[in-house]
Amino acid sequence: MANPEIKSILDGFDKFTVSLYRLGISIIAIATIIESILLILSFLALLDTYSSSIALLRNLYTVLLIISITFSSISIHIYDKSIRFFIVFNSFFAIILYLLFTKYFSDLYIIEVISLGFIYVSISVIAIKESFCFKIWGLKYIPLLLASSLIFRLINIEIIEAVLLLSASLLINILNISKWKMPLYFDIGDRSRYQN
Repeated sequence: MANPEIKSILDGFDKFTVSLYRLGISIIAIATIIESILLILSFLALLDTYSSSIALLRNLYTVLLIISITFSSISIHIYDKSIRFFIVFNSFFAIILYLLFTKYFSDLYIIEVISLGFIYVSISVIAIKESFCFKIWGLKYIPLLLASSLIFRLINIEIIEAVLLLSASLLINILNISKWKMPLYFDIGDRSRYQN
């Protein structure tokens, strides 16, 4: 995590992992905005929620989140190894659930929602981690916004899900822009504090 007063020398792998982590956050930011817009358009009856193209786009949303959270979780720089493990395990569990859903349980919508829930947990941990690095108002509310959006997804109230997801998305986008503005070495921090 960032210790701006410590300027670590970065090798190529460090630059790659920090960039991959930030790319993951960028994809999360873009995907959540697209999903919010799709939900709002379908609520306004400008899109048919049940059309195959919308279903494909919503599946693409989950796939983009899986890719992005994988990028971010495998390359996150957190000193505590148990938290690093939790984020990676959580992300891979989401992938396994989603693959099972698409292959074997496509009629069980709850499996997809649970998979999305695990992805949202990883996004939430990243948001909380970053709230210690940035003074961006609202980052600590991302877990609440994402969890609440899942509840409204389950009970099929798209407009409330859209508003909650859009709110989280705007915060993630502010984080994304702030992240790319800072030097890469901020993400590494004090190497001596990392647990092996």
